[in-house]
Amino acid sequence: MHSPVSSFRTYLMIMIPVIAVHVIVIGLKGYAYLKTGSQAILSDALEGIINVLASCFALLSLWLSEKPPDKSHPYGHGKIEYFSVGFEGALIFCASLLILRQSVPRLFDPQSLKEPAVGMWVLTGSMLVQSCAVVGLFAVARKTGSAVLRAEGHHILSDIFTTAAVLVGFSVASALKKPIWDAVVATGVACFILITGFRLVGHAFSGLMDETDRSLVEYIAELLKEHRKEWWIDVHRLRLRKVGNRVFVDLHLILPRNFHLWQAHMEALTVEKLLKDNVPYPVDVVIHLDPCKSPDCRICRKYDCEFRMEPQRASVYWDGNTIMSDSEPERVEEA
Repeated sequence: MHSPVSSFRTYLMIMIPVIAVHVIVIGLKGYAYLKTGSQAILSDALEGIINVLASCFALLSLWLSEKPPDKSHPYGHGKIEYFSVGFEGALIFCASLLILRQSVPRLFDPQSLKEPAVGMWVLTGSMLVQSCAVVGLFAVARKTGSAVLRAEGHHILSDIFTTAAVLVGFSVASALKKPIWDAVVATGVACFILITGFRLVGHAFSGLMDETDRSLVEYIAELLKEHRKEWWIDVHRLRLRKVGNRVFVDLHLILPRNFHLWQAHMEALTVEKLLKDNVPYPVDVVIHLDPCKSPDCRICRKYDCEFRMEPQRASVYWDGNTIMSDSEPERVEEA
């Protein structure tokens, strides 16, 4: 697994062209609306204005998220990315309501369309331009692990799908001489981007509320299990939070109580290095060391211990659920 690499310069190199693409597409769609009078094309152009505002806010949030931790923000500034995602979702929600306000009346009072060829060519060209932007955004998002760039890519991808729907509806309305289909498509586009807005806001809430990345927890569990030492009696109470592209991990590690302080410290450093070398994000690790107790003898694999009260009778199974749990029945399997 490769570690994401992030720098504001990288973000700037992708976001400036993306914003330029948005401006160009708005101009093209605005021109097509003036030539055709299509409500569906107008709805697509209005969404483009929201895209520009959202992209500018995204660029600002990326700049802030790259600032290093300080005394006021010891966990860094990465949470601003989720505010950006939520802001983008809220803007999309507002745009959908604006489009519905324009399109619903046209369902009952359709207007004839003009110069259909202009509309078709403009919509096709805008989709091609936006496709290039999406490819670049997703490529950089994979390298940096940025939630903002990923959200921006999905947003433009949804815009491409809505533009394709507008193109189909506009073409059908022009070919059949039934302009009501143009209003129907515009209304459908509004409903689609309304759902997109809700999803982005939900993703922002998940990030702000520190929702656990289950796939990352499972990966850490497999990593610990693969490199486990016989004196690592148990790992539990693992917690992690993602802040921007950085991950903060804390966990409890049970070690034999006859270990000297320096020995326990070396084991903590070993676990810390294991996570930092293998987790595909920059990682901050805090390890709480617990001395074993007599009931732990039945799960301990270290036999040369003067404190052993009974032989090993059970094994601890580590997975994403067990290393986050405090409940012994969930963690112990009888041998």
